[in-house]
Amino acid sequence: MDDLTSGQLKLTESKFYRVTGSGMQNRGVEPDITLPSTWDIEESGESSLDSALPWDQISPTPFRKFKINQSALDRLKVAHEKRMLESPDLQYILNIRKRYDEQQEKTSISINLDTRRAEKIDRQLWVLATENQRRAAQNLETFKTFEALKNLTRIKKIMILILIFKMTIF
Repeated sequence: MDDLTSGQLKLTESKFYRVTGSGMQNRGVEPDITLPSTWDIEESGESSLDSALPWDQISPTPFRKFKINQSALDRLKVAHEKRMLESPDLQYILNIRKRYDEQQEKTSISINLDTRRAEKIDRQLWVLATENQRRAAQNLETFKTFEALKNLTRIKKIMILILIFKMTIF
């Protein structure tokens, strides 16, 4: 059993299978088109846990297989690739993911306080530039400082919390 010092306990009470009999644990469903993500499923998904249930298979249920039009799927994939190149929001996600991957490749960090402060400023400038690049591509007002961006982010979080609170009391 996992140590409960983090205050969480994950318990699987049943398993889910597809009509093909294929299990979902540890593999999921492989998509035809993959959207970008800012995080790595291999590091945070169920399959990354030591106690993850292994993939297995049961007898399939009789079903009629859907036949996808391959040329339609190919057109969707081309349109998706075009959208990946043209969408400021998708480019934003790709930029964040690239930065995440670069940070994951680091093998050491400085313990020098001045170096750490300079790295923090560099990170803030990167966040500001990345957000402003997305906003400029959408003809939105850009932020002059990281603090202005941070303040807007706080306001958005507060507004979301208020909305959630209103939803729960009505």
